[in-house]
Formats: sequence, C-alpha cells, structure tokens
Amino acid sequence: MTKKYPQDQFDKAPKIARVGAHRMIPARGRGRRTFIRAALAVVVLSVVGIVGLVAFNNRLVVGAPVVTAPPTPTVNPTVDPSLAVIVLNGSPTEGLASRAATALKTAGVAVTSWANADDRTRKSTTVYYGSASLSSAAAGVAALLPGATAALSSQYSLTAESLVVVLGSDYQPPATVPSPTN
Repeated sequence: MTKKYPQDQFDKAPKIARVGAHRMIPARGRGRRTFIRAALAVVVLSVVGIVGLVAFNNRLVVGAPVVTAPPTPTVNPTVDPSLAVIVLNGSPTEGLASRAATALKTAGVAVTSWANADDRTRKSTTVYYGSASLSSAAAGVAALLPGATAALSSQYSLTAESLVVVLGSDYQPPATVPSPTN
C-alpha cells in the first residue's frame, strides 16, 4: 500500500527529457591507473608487513652487530726443563731452526731436536701443544720467541709431553747467540 502525500511545489516542476545528464563520461585509462595504484599499495603494504615481522622477531639487525668474545683464561707462562721441545723451521731461511734451538737451550728449555718443516711457507711462529695441561709451558716457550703464539693442536704433538715450535718467516733470531751447524 502506498501512502499518498499532499502535493507541493516540487511535484509541479516541468517534465524535461534529461536522460543521463547526471552521469559523467569515464576518462580513458582510468581503469589502468586504478589497477596500478592498487598494485603499488599491495607491494608497499607487503614490504612494510615483512619488515615489521622481521623486526618484531628480532631478526633484523640495524647497524653492525655487537660481537663479544668469550673471556679467555689467563695462562701464566712457565719454562718446564723436563718437557721435550722440537723446533721446526717453517720459513725459507736456512739454519733458522738451529739458531732458535740454541736460543731456547740458553734460556733453559730442553730442546731435543730441530729440523726443517715440510711446509717452508709459514708466515708466523707458533708453539703447538697437545693437551691443555701444557698451555702454560707452551706460553713460556712462546714468550722466549719474539712474536710467537701458542696453539692447541693434535697435528704437531708427537706425545702428550712434548711441544713443537714451528718457526715462521716473522721469526728473527737474537744476534748475540752463536749459530751451530745444521
């Protein structure tokens, strides 16, 4: 049932044939622009979402990461005269092992033998020890050789009670020690 309202001034307006006068003609390429805007919005929102999730999960590192090394136990260098020490020349300099052996013997180290190493291209001098109990003795021998370091290695340890010194090209023998033949 329709309800009848009283007539007013708008009901008396003249009837004009204006079909479609309120509609706008669509511009060319409008659909394409709308699609590009929507695609760009999807990409931007996706990137923001991914970055947000990564940052939220603490997987995003901004700047350089802070790396802290675990504390290394301090080792008191000692010279153990009962410990066998083998000196190998890992540098191309001839006779370096015998000069280092002489310098170590005068300091009280029990050098049992010296020879050339298989690898004569070593850059740095290293004192190798086979067990952790020998770390202070290896540090003591390394302190007698300028620039030497001590390292735990099973490759160079012949026995559990020996040290192996591999001289590198950085080793400079002391000038005051006479060099024996070998």
